Amino acid sequence: MIEYSTTLGYATLLDQLSVHALADLNALIGSVSDQSKAVQVEALMDTMPELGNMYGSASSEVSAQFFDELMHAQEVKRPISPESFVEMPPSYWQSLVGWGTSNGSLDWPMLAGGLTRRLTEMAADTMVGNAEMQGGLSAQRVPRVGCCAFCSMLASRGAVYSADSAGSVVGRGSPIGKHKLSGGIRPRGAQRSGEEFHDNCRCRVVTVTRSNSVQLSKEADKHFDLYAEAREKVNAGLELNVITSRVDGRLKNEYEWINAAGDTRSAKDKTNDIVKFMRNQLGA
Repeated sequence: MIEYSTTLGYATLLDQLSVHALADLNALIGSVSDQSKAVQVEALMDTMPELGNMYGSASSEVSAQFFDELMHAQEVKRPISPESFVEMPPSYWQSLVGWGTSNGSLDWPMLAGGLTRRLTEMAADTMVGNAEMQGGLSAQRVPRVGCCAFCSMLASRGAVYSADSAGSVVGRGSPIGKHKLSGGIRPRGAQRSGEEFHDNCRCRVVTVTRSNSVQLSKEADKHFDLYAEAREKVNAGLELNVITSRVDGRLKNEYEWINAAGDTRSAKDKTNDIVKFMRNQLGA
């Protein structure tokens, strides 16, 4: 088992990078605070890619180094040489500027939250991308003490996504890393289940062998119990309804869940209900 103190050290390094990134972003915004909005946006569009890539590549490199440590700690045979992201295209960071200035002014919470989210995603994509290339690994979300109900729910599922299932997920661009023309690690467009993050999220993704796991904080026991209770309550009284239709001469079955009131409950509805229950129980 990977001890919690080990992953906490990794998470703390990434936290420090986020803190420094936000300090630089704050200084950048302060330097143009007395300028017109047009000048402010132009300045951010010009400088955000450099700022973002500086801390994004550093976060990715920290993640790659920790991946290497995890492989040796778990005695993985023939470990790969892990890759990291060199940089993301300017549009990746400029879209953040557009989003954070869409209300007519520089929105600090949106810009800061979006920046930390992108750094978190780059670290997670590095970890999972290298796991895909290594093969035979799973990835586990490791939340921090006091995490939100959404993160608690995802972490409570354990190591539920693997390199096998990850192969069906399409990246949002060409490979970026040391091997730009080969099948290296890729940034993700739609984050797969368990790999979703919100603004200012402090969860981290850690890869483990199938016979291993990551020790979580003592608070995690409460999260596991809450998730099990919430899932049981949400699924109670649901019945599976099968809808058969004919498409191009062939029979096709579609499935949906129906509650006691006769309402259809999709997988997304069930997930939202679980989060709502856990948020209520956690007082979040």
